[in-house]
Amino acid sequence: MASLTVRYHNILRSAAGLAEETLPVPEEATLYALLEALSVRHEPSLGNLLLEADGSVVSHLVVFVNRKLITGDPRDIEVAEEDEVMLFPAVSGG
Repeated sequence: MASLTVRYHNILRSAAGLAEETLPVPEEATLYALLEALSVRHEPSLGNLLLEADGSVVSHLVVFVNRKLITGDPRDIEVAEEDEVMLFPAVSGG
């Protein structure tokens, strides 16, 4: 079965209850489908840290796929076998 690795950082790690996990590549094979699956898998603790109530990705989520910062629409970003997805909450302050 095709799988990928998801790594959680900071508060996302606490919400997921683990630092990383290996999961099957979503059927749609998009980053958005993966975020949806993670939201359901770790509901309710992680769900609202990834997706808004309307299904859009939260604005404070920073995502890297294979160490490349993702800035486009997650529905257009494909994920594949052996990819590494890293999820970070955006940090701000001054």
